[in-house]
Amino acid sequence: MRKSLVALSVLAAAAALPAQAEYLYGFGNVSVNYLDWSKGTEQRSGGFKDDFVYLELEGGAGFTWVNCTVSST
Repeated sequence: MRKSLVALSVLAAAAALPAQAEYLYGFGNVSVNYLDWSKGTEQRSGGFKDDFVYLELEGGAGFTWVNCTVSST
């Protein structure tokens, strides 16, 4: 219990630090694919592997992370 409380406190302290993210780039991709197993693979698997079609959706983004510091004068 004590270790969990310490870990939670450290996590909360890290999350409380101000941070700013600047968007750099992003991408997205949609594709329809057909997986064609070789006949040998299909035979060795005992019929558990069949050819199939699947839809693939991908995306991502890049950011630069900047820590903000607050100073009082």
